[in-house]
Amino acid sequence: MLPSCLAVHRDLRKQERRLTEQNVQQIFLTTGIVLPIGTGICHSCRLEVLKDNPNVVQGRKLPFTHEGSVPEDTHDTDIPLKRARLSETEVTSSAFDDTDSEFQISQETVSQLSQSSEASVSNSLKLESLNKFLSISGISPVKELSIYIKDSSTRTQQRYISKAKQCMELMFSTICPGEENFIKKAVLNDMSTKTMEENAILETLVEIYKRADSWTFQRQILTTIVKDMELQDVQKLIPGLTRYKFNQAKEHIQQFGVGEPVTTKKLSREKYTVSQLDHFIDFITSGQIVKDQPFGEKTLKMETGEVIIIPTVIRSLTPSSIISQYVALCNEENVKPLGSSTLYKILDECSAVVRKSVEGLDNFIMEGCKGFDELDKVIKRLELPTEEVKCLLLGLQKAKTYLKSGLKSHISRESLVMDHCTSYALSSPSEPNYTSECNHQHTKLCEDCESVEFSLNTIKKKAEEYPWQNKEATMYMVDESIIAIRRWKSHDIRSRNQEQARSDIVQQMTNEDALITCDWAMKFLPRKYREGQVDWFAKRGINWHIAVTLLKEGSNFSSLTHVHIFESPVSQDASITSQILIDVARDILHHKPGLKKNKLFLR
Repeated sequence: MLPSCLAVHRDLRKQERRLTEQNVQQIFLTTGIVLPIGTGICHSCRLEVLKDNPNVVQGRKLPFTHEGSVPEDTHDTDIPLKRARLSETEVTSSAFDDTDSEFQISQETVSQLSQSSEASVSNSLKLESLNKFLSISGISPVKELSIYIKDSSTRTQQRYISKAKQCMELMFSTICPGEENFIKKAVLNDMSTKTMEENAILETLVEIYKRADSWTFQRQILTTIVKDMELQDVQKLIPGLTRYKFNQAKEHIQQFGVGEPVTTKKLSREKYTVSQLDHFIDFITSGQIVKDQPFGEKTLKMETGEVIIIPTVIRSLTPSSIISQYVALCNEENVKPLGSSTLYKILDECSAVVRKSVEGLDNFIMEGCKGFDELDKVIKRLELPTEEVKCLLLGLQKAKTYLKSGLKSHISRESLVMDHCTSYALSSPSEPNYTSECNHQHTKLCEDCESVEFSLNTIKKKAEEYPWQNKEATMYMVDESIIAIRRWKSHDIRSRNQEQARSDIVQQMTNEDALITCDWAMKFLPRKYREGQVDWFAKRGINWHIAVTLLKEGSNFSSLTHVHIFESPVSQDASITSQILIDVARDILHHKPGLKKNKLFLR
């Protein structure tokens, strides 16, 4: 058919006739495009392309011949030769000289036309050779079709089918004279076997297609069926197949290949970064948030089946206090924290025992809390305006919350704030051996620490100005409460320093070292089954001492716990405690002979 660059329509039209030598010459003079003789052309294109063009200007003459040549051994003049040899043709100067011509074609179009021309010439040569072979055998020649055979009439189709059978019979008798039936049977049987195998494979694929539970898998199977078939043929195998599914299978072949699965990329969104998660986990596992428990453990089972034993820890703050304290820390360090809901979920997953004990509390903490309660009572007894009372109570509550949870997160070995720097705050002004020099200046103030001092000084000033009945006793209680609160603050600084020292020892431990943490536990009150009132009154608790030893084995840590229980009451003085520690050290060296005596750290 006429190439798309010359056709006046976009759809496929029925071929009306073929181009003659004069038509090819006319198209060349008009457009500068060379077409092979015999190219099909429809009615619309023939009226438009082959109409008389008065604008054709005569130019210089150029020899016009076909690129191909007739084989030298072909001299039979009886065979019609359709390959044209044009003598001299008038060519317009605009076809070659005018670079700004309105009609220009791309290199790709020229290449396609050249390939089409070569294919047409090659087919003509093959048909001429076939007709020569048939003529020698006494059979009428084959005429070249001007249209597709499937578009021709039934009579024409039957005639060409009959001619094809004659050619096959003649080919068999030429290859194997006298044995044409044998070779014919072998060839047809082989073709029949291949056809049966292909049909069986198609039936299997169709059955798999029908049983597929998803369109993705159906499309994958459909690509193996439609690769060499038309829509009508596939619809005979799969009734109800739509053109959309057929086209989707064809596109799948072009993108992924025949029978290949669709390669999908897994898209994942991270609502948080690993650095943010590590920063929060480091915070909630620090010493100011959790405390080690000498007994109890949990097991964590990984996806690989590995079981990890985790010791139980005590969380000293509520989740809301931890999160508010962490957000304040992030604001100071210019770190973007995670969302509040995400932080709560992490705390739920990283579960820990919450300390709720109301007995056996630290003396400094107990006295400090008692001091806040006494000051609270003093404020309520003052005859002050309601707003001023609320302001004093709010400041006192903030001071208590800060000492309970916020102060420890601010304390460090080196800080520009005086009260937060352990090197400066724990240095003795009178003992040089207990003094540490700072390599920095303390040029900053802590807003929370200043708020605590401001609240305490304001309450003391208001109490001094108020006319109490027993002013001396009231002021004594106020002074003692303030001293207890400041001692609580000092105790927090010392505790933070001790925790840092313990962390340093643990990081520097070797297989020859051991860290012993010990203390007297609360007295255990004995109980009896169905205990009477006589046995319940005047009980004496049982003394017991707990020592937990931390050992290092390679890159892992293990603990060894010693519990000493005394049947009769004993004094918890230095002599008894020393004997207990000697017994603990001997037992540790007995079980761990690789330890050195001078490598036992005591806390």
